[in-house]
Order: sequence, then structure tokens, then C-alpha cells
Amino acid sequence: MRNLILLQENSGQVAFINSISNTTVKNIVKGFIDKVAETFESIKTSLQMAGHYDSIINLTDVRCTKNNLLSELIRQSKDGNMFDLLILGHGNTKQLMLHDNEVLTDVHVKAMLTQARKLHPGMKFNLRLVYMCNCYGGTMSDAWLSIGAKTSVGCNNVNYMPEPQTTHFFDDFVKKGYSVVDACNRSFDVSNAWWKVAGLPEKDRKGSKLTVKGENIRFEGRRMTVGEVVQRNIYASNTHNYTSIYLMNGEKYEFKVIGSQKWKNGGRETTANGYPKGPFDFPRQKDYNVMTLVGEIFNDSNNVLSFTGTHFKIGTAKTWTATKSGFLVCHANDGLPFYADNSGKMSISIKRIS
Repeated sequence: MRNLILLQENSGQVAFINSISNTTVKNIVKGFIDKVAETFESIKTSLQMAGHYDSIINLTDVRCTKNNLLSELIRQSKDGNMFDLLILGHGNTKQLMLHDNEVLTDVHVKAMLTQARKLHPGMKFNLRLVYMCNCYGGTMSDAWLSIGAKTSVGCNNVNYMPEPQTTHFFDDFVKKGYSVVDACNRSFDVSNAWWKVAGLPEKDRKGSKLTVKGENIRFEGRRMTVGEVVQRNIYASNTHNYTSIYLMNGEKYEFKVIGSQKWKNGGRETTANGYPKGPFDFPRQKDYNVMTLVGEIFNDSNNVLSFTGTHFKIGTAKTWTATKSGFLVCHANDGLPFYADNSGKMSISIKRIS
């Protein structure tokens, strides 16, 4: 399984707080901002990552502690899960602020693997990506890499643009299949343009750019476990139906159209098995029937130029062993210029067999 740990403590820190002289009022405002911000980010993260991570472990507010983080690193690794860590909060040079003013330093991070091995000799953390939206997060990157993270992302300065950088990064990295480096660059470009209009000085915008240390990994889409079944809608009018599912070479899958659904090519109705091509039909895959349901493998999700050349006929049902690793993309087998008059959809079930 692939899971996400959300480590979050907002603490109600915003610029105008220090202008409030009444301590009681200040604490009430901080508590309100803290709760609203954390609730929003928890809900946003759950909605954004739904269907891409198998589970989201929410270490927010009172759960945002060193002990809880260490326990979760151990538990996820013992269970054999690959997991990412998303950090939302505040920090300083080589420091991350946790709940109730607890501080996590780079020294604490480096000690976590040693602590885990005292309880479980030989343990390795299955930690893949650490993404830090907090200020000076990049100064903690070496520590995360030292305990086994493949990649660490963070800002080396004050991060004036935590949003929309965070949202756009995970859209590109998780949903669209861009590499970590590309996702960072793209999210910065969008955020830089937005905050330029908002009036943020150029030096602050440039200083907020995230840096990547470690491997330039990809999310690899939604990996299915053996026996798992998911459903996707495939639209006849879409030249490419991106499923976000990542297949690995050698894995075996079962594809089935649910029920007796049909779609249309113009006025002609057909099942997912399609119909024999006539003299004026020029389907993309010439060896398959027109309008048959076809699967393809792409290197990148949502990137039409990344087709690997690997395709297979699904029809109404197909059991297929992947011959190449990549993202599953489906289409009705029509000529590329002729999708505008297609209509209908197929709801398919996809089951990983082995």
C-alpha cells in the first residue's frame, strides 16, 4: 500500500496577531485561526489525494508530536507500506514547530532511525517523499534523506507562497504524473504569477521557490493491490481517458464492462467490442474493430505525447498481463479527427489478479 502522513500544526500564526495587545483576545483569535486553517487543509488534502493514496494518516494539532511521528514511521514501515510525508506548518532554520511549542530539529530527525532500530533491529523506513511547506523547510532536507527518504522538498528561506504552491505541486506530482522537479517548477511558475499580481516583492517570490534534494522521483500513479477492484468511466468522445492507474510490467489485470452498456459513433450504436471497419473507417488501431474499447500505456499521466506504443484490445472483457510499466489510458477505437460525433460512456471494472 502507498499512504500519506499529514503532519500539521498551524498554531494560528498570522502577521496581525502581534498587534493584538490583549492576551486573552490574542489567544482566542489564534485558536480560531488555528482550527479553521487546520480543518481546511485536512479536508483539502483528503479530497485532493482521494483515490491516489490508499490511506491518509492525519497527525494534526494535538497529534502533531515527535512521538506520534516516530510511531507512525515505524508502523508504516513494519506493515510494508511505502509512504510520503506532507508537512504543513511553521519552521525556522533546521527547525519545525509542532504542537504546544514542541520543536523538531534536524538532530531529532536524524535520531529517529536509531530510535526505531532499538525497538526493531535492522528497520528501514519506507519513506519516499518529504514535502515541507513551512519556512526554511529545505534546511531539514539532509536530515530526512539521512533516515532513508528518497526525496525531500522544501524552501531554504521564508516561504511567502505556501499556497498555491502546495496545491499545484500535488496536482502535478500525484494526479498528472510529473516528476518532483517538474512539479516544483510548474507550481512555482503558477504561484509566482499569482503573487506578482497580488503585489508580493520579487525577492520574496524568488526566495519562496522550493528546492529538491535526492532522487527526481515520480508518483507512478494509483498502484492497485492484488485482488483490488476499481471502476473508471471511459467516454467515447474523449481521445484519451486518463485513469491515473499505474500498471507494472508483469502484473495481471482483469477488465470488464459493467452490464450491457453501449456507446455511439455518430448515429451507430455498438458495444465495447465495436464493429468491423468499412472502407471509410480509419481507426487509430487498425487491427481492432471500430469503437472497440482499447487500453494504452503512457509514461506520464495526462501527457498525450508520452505514449509508449504499447496498446491492447479490451472490448467488453479482457484479462491482460502488462508488458510495460506505465499509466493506463483508454479510448474508443475511432479515427483521431472523428471523436466529436461520438457519445456515451462505458463504466469498467479493473481488477488486479497478480
